[in-house]
Amino acid sequence: MSVIEQAVVWLNDPLNWTNPGGVLDRLGEHLVLSAAAVALGCLVAWPIGLWLGHTGRAGGLVVLVANVTLAIPTLALLTILPLTFLGFGRPSVIVALAVFALPPLLANAYTGVRQADPEARDAARGMGLSGWQVLR
Repeated sequence: MSVIEQAVVWLNDPLNWTNPGGVLDRLGEHLVLSAAAVALGCLVAWPIGLWLGHTGRAGGLVVLVANVTLAIPTLALLTILPLTFLGFGRPSVIVALAVFALPPLLANAYTGVRQADPEARDAARGMGLSGWQVLR
């Protein structure tokens, strides 16, 4: 029996899907970990990216931070984080995944605010809106 045939047999066994530790349990675990990491990344990156984009400062710093964080190997981060107060388990995995979610979220929030139509921003200022109202 080849490896592909074994995989097809394993996937067609209903117990591998519904038992504890089966495919559905692992899928749910994956979705929870991913959603928590993206939510944490959004909570950190979006306010910073929106503020930096609104003030127009530190564009080079945003790109630098994005590139540096992408250069950190996943395995190294997953090895270092369990040695901290987070310990082994879900918290360290969520933080590690959030670190890798930060660069695109931060860069896209910054770029999205900076690429807003300048005429629309000027019109909003002309109407007397404050900086936070223009940002919103």
